[in-house]
Amino acid sequence: MKFSELKGRAVVDVDAAHRIGTLENVIIDPASHQIMGIKVKPGLFSGSAIIAMAQVQSIGQDAITVTHTADMEHQGKDSPLSQLPDMNNVIGLQVVTQGGKLVGEISDVMLEATTLAITGYEVGTGGLFAKKHELAASPDLNFGARMVVIPDPIAAQIEAVPPVK
Repeated sequence: MKFSELKGRAVVDVDAAHRIGTLENVIIDPASHQIMGIKVKPGLFSGSAIIAMAQVQSIGQDAITVTHTADMEHQGKDSPLSQLPDMNNVIGLQVVTQGGKLVGEISDVMLEATTLAITGYEVGTGGLFAKKHELAASPDLNFGARMVVIPDPIAAQIEAVPPVK
C-alpha cells in the first residue's frame, strides 16, 4: 500500500463508535524509519490531532480504527510525537548515490498494509518521460534534511528493474 492511498482515509474510534476525522499524515522516527503515530484532521477548520501507533487497532480498506482517543494529543510544540518528522519531510527528498549520481526524488512511500511499517520508497525520475522505480527500505539508506544517499549497488539494482506502473 502507498501512503498516497492511505491519506484521507476515515479514522474511527471503536470505543465511542465515532468518526474522528481523516488521516492527514503519519509521523516517522528518523532513526528507525518506523511509523510512530498518525495525524488526524477532525474537520475543515480544526487543527490536527496526533494518535500514537499503540492506539491504532486496524488499517482497513475503508477506515483506520483506533482506541482510547481520549489519550490523543492535540498538536502542540510540547508533545513528543509532534517533535518528529512526518511524511511531508520524506516525500520530495532527492535520491543521490554515494558516487554522486542523482537518481530522482521520493514521490511516495510504500507501507505494509496491516502494521504501516515502511517497506520501500517510490522514486520518480522526473522530466517529460518520467519513470518511477521502487527502492526497498534498508538501513543502508542515509536520510538528511534534503536528500537520501544510497549505496551505488542499490542504485544499480533500481536501474536494472523495470519501472513501476
